Amino acid sequence: MVLAPCVISFALGLVCIDMFCDHYSLLSSSLNSFQLNTCVSYYENAFHQPWYTSLVTLIPMLIGAVIMLRNMMRSIYDMLSVPLFIAVVGIFLLRIQKYIQLLASDAQATNTAKEGYLKHIAYDHSIIGALLILLLILQILAGKIVKVSTKKNL
Repeated sequence: MVLAPCVISFALGLVCIDMFCDHYSLLSSSLNSFQLNTCVSYYENAFHQPWYTSLVTLIPMLIGAVIMLRNMMRSIYDMLSVPLFIAVVGIFLLRIQKYIQLLASDAQATNTAKEGYLKHIAYDHSIIGALLILLLILQILAGKIVKVSTKKNL
């Protein structure tokens, strides 16, 4: 029982640092050296962590996928949710991971290139956020359709 609050706290800490980097990457014209060093070192450290630390983000995604797939035949909204979920996972695996790897491994990159990588990560996080909001709306609509159909059947 103690493990769950620790995992949640750890995940919230990661999200807060991500949001800090995304905020400065998207809203400022240029990062100052402290902001750039903080964000780059965060992603370098994240890249070099053991494999099991990625479970913090993987486990909630797997739980969401199981719930969504288990209830998939409820409505058209569930069927529309599947491509959105695949898009979120694809953006994370194919785009964000690529830029994190470039930040962590490109020792010759200039500050401008690093800032560009951070902007790409921030844009991809924005796209994922919008897709997750849309996914949440679709799941709420699917739940309402199930409630209406069960009331009609009774």
